[in-house]
Amino acid sequence: MKRAYFNWSSGKDSALALYRALNGGEFSIEVLFSVLKSEGQRIAMHETGIELLKKQADAIGIELMPFYFNSDWSGETYGAAMSESIARLKARNITTALFGDLHLETLRKKREQKCKDAGITAVFPLWGTSPRDVLAEFIRLGFRAIVTCVDNSVLSNVFRHPNRHLPTICLPEIVCLTFHINSPLSQVFPQIFSTFA
Repeated sequence: MKRAYFNWSSGKDSALALYRALNGGEFSIEVLFSVLKSEGQRIAMHETGIELLKKQADAIGIELMPFYFNSDWSGETYGAAMSESIARLKARNITTALFGDLHLETLRKKREQKCKDAGITAVFPLWGTSPRDVLAEFIRLGFRAIVTCVDNSVLSNVFRHPNRHLPTICLPEIVCLTFHINSPLSQVFPQIFSTFA
């Protein structure tokens, strides 16, 4: 098996990509790697705090490796600090970086090039899967997500209730979800909450 680290964002795409990678038999995932803003210790993308990340990592049973950056860093400073972190992973014989991206080609190419420059391989377990199919599979497998962050200018009033479970609300691209989340979750994830943002 190839030793890998997973770029963990805490969201539903990340959770499903990790699930697929763990069950695919190709990778031994050694580390969940999360990028957080030093100010507030939150993931830049989803605003998930470090305490929830630690709980997720504990529930999954994979070591969490946070990477903290300051928003005032130059691109050069950020790149040097990231290179140091990747070097520590490579020193552990980790040769693959896993990502939960679905379809942004420019982002994928950027990630692939940065990984290639660092001497590791980038892999995208969900690549090409539609957001609708990701969400349907996520819920069918028994994952649960709680909506924690909403842009009210984009989404309807149904999202404005804090801590609503994802399957109980309608999404713009899906008329309405009627999935039940009480099905047993795979042994890989005994119990995990992931944020949807």
